[in-house]
Amino acid sequence: MVAEAPVKLTVMDLFGTRSPERVRLDPSPERHRDELAFLYGVTIASDRGDRVRYRNLLAGAHFGIAG
Repeated sequence: MVAEAPVKLTVMDLFGTRSPERVRLDPSPERHRDELAFLYGVTIASDRGDRVRYRNLLAGAHFGIAG
């Protein structure tokens, strides 16, 4: 998406730091986050468990995509 349009994309990491046990069960959230972090125009953001920070990050967005 960012390769074809001049946008900056912020991806929210809502999982935060998961326990090693959870990562062993399904490492895909960490793998996808790390892959996205290396893409041009993509920033990974976390609310760090702070719902006010999360609301403020969303309030500053021009659009959102939820999956």
